[in-house]
Amino acid sequence: DSPTDNHCTLNPLWVDQHTLSDGNLVASAAADSAAIGTMAFDVTDSDGYYFEAKVTTAATYPNVGIRTVESPSQVGAVTSLSGNSTGRYSFTGSDGNFNDAGSSSSYGSAWAGTADKVIGVLVKAGALYFSIDGTIQNSGTAAKTGLTGYMLPTVFYDAGSGTAAAWEMRFDKADWGTTPSGYKAISSNNLADPQVEDPKRYFDTLLYTGNGTTGQTITGLENSSGTSWTPDWVWIKPRSAAYNSKLFDSVRTLGYSLESSTTNAQADLTGEFIAFADGGFQVDDDGSNNINQSGVTHVAWNWEAGGSGSSNEDGSINTTATSANTTAGFSIIRWTGTGANGTIGHGLGVQPNLYILKNTATTNSWVVGSTVYAATAYLSINNNDALATGDAAVFNSTHPTSSVINLGSNVGTNGDSGTGNMICYAFAAVDGFSKFGTYEGNSSADGTFIYTGFRPAWITLKEMDNADDWVIYDTKRDPINIADTVLRMDSSAAEYSGSGREIDILSNGFIIRTSNATINASNTYLYLAFAEFPLKYANAR
Repeated sequence: DSPTDNHCTLNPLWVDQHTLSDGNLVASAAADSAAIGTMAFDVTDSDGYYFEAKVTTAATYPNVGIRTVESPSQVGAVTSLSGNSTGRYSFTGSDGNFNDAGSSSSYGSAWAGTADKVIGVLVKAGALYFSIDGTIQNSGTAAKTGLTGYMLPTVFYDAGSGTAAAWEMRFDKADWGTTPSGYKAISSNNLADPQVEDPKRYFDTLLYTGNGTTGQTITGLENSSGTSWTPDWVWIKPRSAAYNSKLFDSVRTLGYSLESSTTNAQADLTGEFIAFADGGFQVDDDGSNNINQSGVTHVAWNWEAGGSGSSNEDGSINTTATSANTTAGFSIIRWTGTGANGTIGHGLGVQPNLYILKNTATTNSWVVGSTVYAATAYLSINNNDALATGDAAVFNSTHPTSSVINLGSNVGTNGDSGTGNMICYAFAAVDGFSKFGTYEGNSSADGTFIYTGFRPAWITLKEMDNADDWVIYDTKRDPINIADTVLRMDSSAAEYSGSGREIDILSNGFIIRTSNATINASNTYLYLAFAEFPLKYANAR
């Protein structure tokens, strides 16, 4: 089987009380229920996307529409999807109203109670329309305008009783009863070309075994065409022994290391990490810092920024160097802290969603800021603490802009501790390459599904409500599902594999496969993910 175009279907991992059949294109339900599609589409697309949902029974309370990609995973339990209106925009069959994320208003004709009604969903340039048997409702005026981002198709039954609903989904253009001019089907061929078509060009994982000898070169970083590249940030963690991770970057002095699992100031490992190399890096004899100890297995996670960088003057503090890769949404920023509120230029051109800071001259904790939580909140990768809140001194109570990261007077984010003492690793999410967000756990072995829009290569999970581990997965150490081989950002512990950390890594995201509280209590979790393949080109594992 070599399909040339994969169409959207309903997602069996995102089904509440619906029964799916016929290749996940037919759904039926008799009570409160919901089903969501497998492919998200850009609602601002100028050509537009279209799909149909045929109600094959005289259902009493059917609804059809779209919802944001973030909203289902933030609901938590799959059984809560049907009654949750967060991020949901839908056409209500019983009264013809439009439901705008929970707010109902008059829109079109009622269509419930008659079998074989075909409801069309048209989304173009941020505007949402619905049709009944080919006739666009509300005299052709949009139900909603100004939509942005990525949305997923959804159908649901919104009452606990009444005539059962059965849906026949028509995502393939060949199945449409009506073909609106210019609109596209939701399929892999019609998805927008990703900004990063080949994620291996900017992020990849390398595995190696230490040999305890001089000048071992670790290579294998190359794009899908075999062209090698040189990393700017290398994060090395011994797997088979309990040693701290070592982080090296091209902006600080070559060979100077930080440790994610400690608060230590940077250390001189120039005799151990000796070069960033074409396709990887070079390590020397094992010394005492455990990045090339004989017989010890290691993992190295590698990102490309923009080389050694140059000073950036966008902020109130001129940086020593800002090394930015706008395509991959990653920059490394070094500056001299001032001990006061200020801003630094990140060079990405868009707002960073995740920023990890360390005062390299002191033993203060790492500080992790993100746009997914308040600008007065932070996490620390060197410990498993819950999200700290209410601290205006970390980021001056302000999220980053498209040009600068805001800093407070906190010694961990802008300490006056010596020349070039501060470092920041900043990430802006790139569709099809990287995503940073939250999900609600459900305390069930049938856990939350998180849609990323790509097949992940690397995933980190962290509970925010309580103290628990930063857990790291990657597809080099777990090439097949179930993925349960983990390392920790906040610990020197050796690699662990087994019960309580299971996830499945999928073509469009990942799903939790354990009720263990580390990754799936009924609480809020942060996730960080980088792609192996964008959904447009991804296959299942």
